[in-house]
Amino acid sequence: MMKMIKKLIGGIIYTLGFILTVIRPPVDRVACMTLPGGEVCEGINMFFLLLETGIVLVGATLITLGHNFKSKCKERGWIFLAGGLGIGFIGGYSRILEVALFGAMLVTLGVMEVRK
Repeated sequence: MMKMIKKLIGGIIYTLGFILTVIRPPVDRVACMTLPGGEVCEGINMFFLLLETGIVLVGATLITLGHNFKSKCKERGWIFLAGGLGIGFIGGYSRILEVALFGAMLVTLGVMEVRK
């Protein structure tokens, strides 16, 4: 019963991280300037980036801890996999390439751990 509650709470927290990313991406306009090419200057709002990333990682951890794994490698792998997918979504949706690549790296590490 306790594991089911962890999964449910983790799923809700994980989903809240995605919803916050869509509602309030961690990218802000800087000085309301428009460049000659028609683009606007943008900067990363570190508070929201860390908040969204933290929420997704906590949710992924709770979801994973709600399962019964036979080895710690598989448990770690699924934490990396779920967290990496969430972080990759945040980076991709916000068009922050470095964050998206970090998420892809975590997914790759997760797949390697799960396949052991």
